[in-house]
Amino acid sequence: MSRALNENNRGYFHPGRLGFRSYMTNIYNPIYVPSDWVNTGGLPRSNDLHAFSDLLATSVAISDTLSFAEDRFQLTVGGRYQEMRVRGYNTRPGAVPLGQQTYYYEEGRFSPAVAALVNVTDSFSVYGNYVEALTEGPSAPSNALNSDQIFPPVVSKQKEIGFKYDLGEVMLGAALFEIRQPNGLTTGGVFAVDGLQVNRGIELSAYGEPVDGVRLLGGITFMDAKLDKAENSRTGERFDGNRVPGVPTTAISLYGEYDTPWVEDLTLTGRLVYTGSTYYDQRNTQKVSDWTRVDLGARYSFERENAKPVEIRATVQNVFDENYWASSARGFLAAGAPRTFMVSTAFEF
Repeated sequence: MSRALNENNRGYFHPGRLGFRSYMTNIYNPIYVPSDWVNTGGLPRSNDLHAFSDLLATSVAISDTLSFAEDRFQLTVGGRYQEMRVRGYNTRPGAVPLGQQTYYYEEGRFSPAVAALVNVTDSFSVYGNYVEALTEGPSAPSNALNSDQIFPPVVSKQKEIGFKYDLGEVMLGAALFEIRQPNGLTTGGVFAVDGLQVNRGIELSAYGEPVDGVRLLGGITFMDAKLDKAENSRTGERFDGNRVPGVPTTAISLYGEYDTPWVEDLTLTGRLVYTGSTYYDQRNTQKVSDWTRVDLGARYSFERENAKPVEIRATVQNVFDENYWASSARGFLAAGAPRTFMVSTAFEF
């Protein structure tokens, strides 16, 4: 029997929701306007910005695992009770004061979970699971008429089957999954939760130490994310079968470490991230290009007096200074960070 308590409280700031006038442009060939083109009279200074929303999430989980036939068969049954408190605030100058609470949701739910595992051999196992979860509700994008609106928590449901094969030095895995969750649509300029988002895919993963001093961790996901029962209530236009905005068909993440033999306690690290193209809108007319990012780094560990460990890390993110736009299923676009240098040190006292 196991129990877990988790509490998470965070706030979200959206300076872009201040009602600035808009104009036509192109993210790959931007149009620049004079610095005095935007009238900021009456708008708050950056250090006076109010949070768009905040979230307090609390959960208690309980589970039990039953084993049969010398642990060849394992069945885990459990779930967790979740409570979410979501508050939304006005961030646009107008009749409603800035920072005034405009939305409030407080919901609780018990979400079941069940998983089964069969150890076919000592190195090969097959598993399946079904999990439900109460997740944060969507929020209206900045280009919607109700851009300050947030929505109640929603329930997502996930099914997964897969296998793991232990080769000794390397563990291989593969899984088929399906995730169903409510979807948000902008119809007639108004954003609302309407229809379903159905994500089906396959995930291939591998991790281990194939060669002494070389550790690898990586995976590739192929995703078929489609809209279902999605309709523009104003025009009757249906989006069933269209790709879900912000979800790529292919995503790759590879990470590796190498303990150098010429300098003791020096480890080189590297990461490659690839995200396939995505759509920005439900009609699938605005496409965001795929992108690849490479990060390189190193860490060095040593001991100071009294055998206290010290670790120094240096990382270069986006080594090739790739320009890209990251799209999210919430309807936002974010510019990828340029080449970034980071150095940090960890001490143990």
